[in-house]
Amino acid sequence: MDMKSIYAVCAMASTLATPHLAEAQRSSDTLAQEWRDAKRRELLDQRAGVDKQLASLDGATPNLIAIPVTATVAAVVPALAVYRPIQSPATLAVVVPAVPPIPAPAGGVGPSPPPALPAVGAVGVAGAVVPPAPAVPALLAIIPPSAPRGTFGGIDFGIGISFTLDVGTSDRISDASLVNGIVRVNDEDNGRARIMLESHYLFTPPSNVDFLGLDNSGTEKEWGFGPFIALQPGTEDVIEAIGMGLMFGFRRGKGDESFNLGFGVVIDPNTRILGEGVAANQPLTNGETEVRYREELQTGLLILSSFSF
Repeated sequence: MDMKSIYAVCAMASTLATPHLAEAQRSSDTLAQEWRDAKRRELLDQRAGVDKQLASLDGATPNLIAIPVTATVAAVVPALAVYRPIQSPATLAVVVPAVPPIPAPAGGVGPSPPPALPAVGAVGVAGAVVPPAPAVPALLAIIPPSAPRGTFGGIDFGIGISFTLDVGTSDRISDASLVNGIVRVNDEDNGRARIMLESHYLFTPPSNVDFLGLDNSGTEKEWGFGPFIALQPGTEDVIEAIGMGLMFGFRRGKGDESFNLGFGVVIDPNTRILGEGVAANQPLTNGETEVRYREELQTGLLILSSFSF
């Protein structure tokens, strides 16, 4: 067969196959367009459902449930065991929006409608209706605020504010410098205010002993006096200073809060002073070029205030 015959056969085959290829291409385009149209209709239906829900929500009117709070909020939540008493009856308004149930999407299972709201004057808790308590439950405890406390070495202490005045044989020196060969003191620290941990015991005299208009009638003890001990904690359970003395306490009301004032002595085991042979406003001994320091035990006067009876 020559080349002309081969070309003729190929041309005839191409002519016969072209209609089938065109028909297949049209079928594919048609299916794709039908799928797009169906998907578009589905999305439009979903959007219409969401728009309807939003319109219903915008037009809804919230219901107000008036709950008398003549006792405490603990009547609503039984797990609340500590409260502060309410001085006067009040009314607590709880806003509960009336939201219609969300319709189920096409072909699916929608959420169940919200539970019915309880009647006015009652509150639903965990599926049950709890009416407002007419009185405060007896087991609820009234806990007054307590004074701040701290621990040292595993022992519980109260916290006090103190002032100490060093009365030792040498001045407490924080910093000194050498000026033209003369020792000059830059910072002297004989008086110091500090936060200290303290513990005390107050004796309360009988009611026939009156002090500044305060008495100890019956079970109400308004004042007392007794010993105290105080310490200033350092790092790694090291005591920087320790003091002791006599304290007077004056109670505020019927709680544990009070104003206490103590007077005593304080011992500083590591008081920094000028070194041996170094004196303020005096030249250094021959051969020395810098100020030396040393630490020694010194005593002082202590005034301490704390706030628990």
